[in-house]
Amino acid sequence: MVALALFENLARVDVNPMEEAEALAQLHALDGTRWSVKEIARRLGRTERFVQQRLALTAKLDDTGKTALRAGQITFSQARALETAARTAGKDDRQIDIEDAIYGRSSSPYAADRTGTAAS
Repeated sequence: MVALALFENLARVDVNPMEEAEALAQLHALDGTRWSVKEIARRLGRTERFVQQRLALTAKLDDTGKTALRAGQITFSQARALETAARTAGKDDRQIDIEDAIYGRSSSPYAADRTGTAAS
């Protein structure tokens, strides 16, 4: 029953990418064997890569990025760039540079100088 409700919600045209990712993660968590990436992709008529990318957002994108994506402040592609940069251990200069480019230094929810203190 939960799976059916999730699929119905995903069928909506206006599903936010973060909500979509969270729904796919919830479905996968119900039963990873029954609801494998392959089976979810088949049922949605999407590629396995589509499902994998969304599952990666829920697992690897930090809370600030998730909130920004959910609020429409960043695009799916920008969230993927942040998630990909987050694969490295800790926030390195590369990830900070990507965040700065996406958000713009002054309006970034991540805005911080390289020492980790909040930017003013």
